[in-house]
Formats: sequence, structure tokens, C-alpha cells
Amino acid sequence: MSISSLNRVIVTATNDDKELNGVLNHFGYGFFKSLEKENNVLSAFIKANELTLGIPYTGVIYGEPWLDDNGDHKGHPAKSLEDDDNFAANMSIGKSSGLISETDLFTCVTLCSPGELRVYDSDGQVTGLVNGVIKEEIPNSVYITESKDVIIFPSNNNYHYEVTGTDIGTYGLMITSIGDNGTITFNALDIPTSPGEVHQFEVDWNTLSQGGQGVTVQIDSNGDGTFEETITTGSTFTMPSDVSALVAVANSNILFDRRSGQYSMDMTIKNTSQETLSSPIKLIIQNIKPSISVVNADGIDNGNPYFDYSGLVGTDNNLSPGEISSVKRVIFSNPQRLRFSFDAKVIAVRSSGNPAAPSAINNSIIPFTITIPGQFALLQSYPNPFNPEVWIPYELAEPADVVISIYDTSGRLVRTLDLGHKEIDVYATRDKSAYWDGRNELGEQVSSGVYFYQIKAGDFVATRKFVMLK
Repeated sequence: MSISSLNRVIVTATNDDKELNGVLNHFGYGFFKSLEKENNVLSAFIKANELTLGIPYTGVIYGEPWLDDNGDHKGHPAKSLEDDDNFAANMSIGKSSGLISETDLFTCVTLCSPGELRVYDSDGQVTGLVNGVIKEEIPNSVYITESKDVIIFPSNNNYHYEVTGTDIGTYGLMITSIGDNGTITFNALDIPTSPGEVHQFEVDWNTLSQGGQGVTVQIDSNGDGTFEETITTGSTFTMPSDVSALVAVANSNILFDRRSGQYSMDMTIKNTSQETLSSPIKLIIQNIKPSISVVNADGIDNGNPYFDYSGLVGTDNNLSPGEISSVKRVIFSNPQRLRFSFDAKVIAVRSSGNPAAPSAINNSIIPFTITIPGQFALLQSYPNPFNPEVWIPYELAEPADVVISIYDTSGRLVRTLDLGHKEIDVYATRDKSAYWDGRNELGEQVSSGVYFYQIKAGDFVATRKFVMLK
């Protein structure tokens, strides 16, 4: 930030050896207002510094502000200015600086990744990052690459603020306006986004300062220029939970047909949210490893097979909160019985309480992974050694009745764990593995030593050992 005068003043926030890398919002406003009132650079700098140190998060510059009083990039902190040969203390910018009027505002916009931040004025001029290119078209504005900040000083606040997604993830946005009415801040927290998705924010600062719903958010989910969803909010904005967190595969009974070499699973979708979901509702299969083909998909979405559940949800083609869809069968061709995995995700339209006017298709969801074992397996228990609890993981290549038996080193049966009928799956996590509490059939705690655990699942039998160590 510089001032044209008899002498040049540069405010930085680094140290004697670093160049200017940004403008501090609270510091900049306080500095210029104090300078206008008192015409003294030293006094204005010190007062602005005190203001800055009272702000827990400045949003732009980190560290203590410094003053470079001759433009040589060698600065001095506020606490040592009085020892600067009285040069800064004697500097003034003359009469009626006119740098700030009583109604001028300072605006700072900060984006936390991912995405590109852009600010547009009423003339369509933009400051920010546009397709990887920095633009600073708005007068008295700057874009700071390192911190993804747009700063406008002074500003008329007649802007709209835009975030364009560059990756799948969530971002945070802070817009700060500083004026005679104090500091007003709008925060958008943990907003989901995806490549090409555009979110536009317009702020009515007067309404916001009075605690009202002063921010309008428009969402273009696919970057085609059409905003499918409009939301009005107050000083803090969070998106409704992502559909990925709301929808889960409720049932996936897996079967293997030896004649065709095909795996099939019956899959349903459960709406675990508080919001009605409308058609189209699609289950997408992606990231199949190794490459196993899906033989009965309803269509292809970005190269991935999908299954359309639109006709399988309720009588009105809506999936209400807590409702489960009808079954859809998914079939994979895998005659070699390779162990394979895939990601399944659901995209749906959020009705927002009004099925006639659904919101945008949410396509930035996080998939969950299903792994299909090609062979039976008994895995190593954990922890090992254990005391007294232990989990026993296993894998089933076909549905089977599963029994796990615990023996001591003499071959005597210690405990039988009858797990009942189990489907094809990997039973490796604590909530799926077999569990033994270290007690025998009489409920007595077993002593330290080596034990063996054996699984019987159909024709499959396998034995491993583990150690109880107290």
C-alpha cells in the first residue's frame, strides 16, 4: 500500500529483507483513517498497528506490520519508529489528503482452497483468478496469489463474489467490509464443490449489519451458466449436508454364478437425510479394480456405468427421509474369480421440501468402496498378542454358514463362535470380524498362552494361531 506525497510511504507486513506481499485489511483502514485525521504518518501507523494486534485473524498478512518510509524495502516496526532519526515522525502528507471519505469502505475477500476466487463490479470488471490467469481490473484492487485474497480499497461494495471449483472438496470463504459502522464479516464454511461448479455471493451489508438475511447464494452445479439453486442466508453460511453423506447402500447381497462366472448383488438406496430426494436418482459404479465389466448398466455417466433408481422410489418418484428404494440388481462379469473392488456413489436431486422445484443435482459426492473376495481366507487376528479381546477377520467367496472354534495347544476346544449364515464379503473391520472376549464356554477368562482359531465356512477350513498375553 503506498501514498503519493512529498515522500513515499510503503506499509508491509514482513521484515527488513522482504518485499511488499499484501495489504492488511484492518491495518490499512485504520492507517488511512488516522492519517486523514491527524496528518502524521508515525501516529497513524502506530494506531493502526494497535488496531491490527487486537484482531485475532487479519485474513491477509501474518506477522507484525512494518513501515518503509522511503521505498527502499527496509522497514521498521511500529515500536522502533521513534528511533528512526525522527524521519517518520516528521512526515505528513499535507493538508486535506482526501484519501478516504466518511462513507468509503475497505473490502477484503479470502478463499480457502480449492477453487478460483473472483470479484466482479457493476461494470463487469473482475479482480481475481480467472482460468489460472490473475486479473486486477477493478480500480484500487489487488489479487494476492499466495493467500487467495482480493482486496479493494476504497470500495463501494457494489460487487458480487464468485468461487469456481477446480477440484472435488470443500472450501471456506470470508468477505470482510470495514467502514464507519465497524467491521462486518460474512463466512461461508465447508462448502462442497467440484470442478467447474460456480457459486456466486451477493451481500447486502446494511441488512447483514442488522442481523438479517443479507446474503444471496446462487449455485451453478455444472458450470453451464444456469444457476439451479438460490439460497438466502445471514452472516454464516453452510451448505446442507452433501447427498453422499445422506445416501447409503442399504443392502448388497452378493451371489456368484459358477456357470456364467458372474457376480450379482441386489442393491437398494436409503435416504438417511431429513430432505426429500427427487428423480433422477442414480447409483454410479466407478474405479473398478482390476478391470471387471458391468454387464447390465442402464447407461454411462462420464465413462462410468450407472443404474437409474428413478422408478424405484415411492409412488411419486420421490425418496422421502428414511425411505428405502426398491431393489436394483448389479451384475459383474468375473469368470476368473479375481478379487476386485469398486466405488459406488449416488447422485440425486434435493427437493428442498418442494418436489415441484428441485434443487441442483449434487454430483460432488464421496463414494464408498465395496471389495469382493475371489477366494475364501482366514486372516491374522488383531491385536496379536491380545488381552483379553481379539478380532478375527475372514473373507468369504461364497455365502456360507460360518463357525469359528478356539483350541488350546493340547487340542482341547475352548470356545465356539457360531456366526450364522454370512454373505460374500470381506469381514475385516471390527464391526464385521468375529469377536472373542478371551473367555471359555463357562465364561471364565483363559490363561496366557498360545491358542489356535479355526474357521469352517462351507467346504472351506483354515486354522491360524494367536497369543493371549496378560
